[in-house]
Amino acid sequence: MLERGVKQGDFPAPSNVAVAAKLAMAPLMHAVIARRAFAACMPEGFDVGSYLNTHIDLYLHGIAKP
Repeated sequence: MLERGVKQGDFPAPSNVAVAAKLAMAPLMHAVIARRAFAACMPEGFDVGSYLNTHIDLYLHGIAKP
């Protein structure tokens, strides 16, 4: 999907598409682990939706000022 988006001009070309794809999936794995292993230790809890939405925003838009 990422390669197709780059070819169609929807996404800028990352330096390494395979690594970029793995980076996109990493937060899903982290969310599962954090929720199962650490949520009980987090007084504020672990809001998976907020966590993933923030990651998607950073992944798609970066942290640079517009």
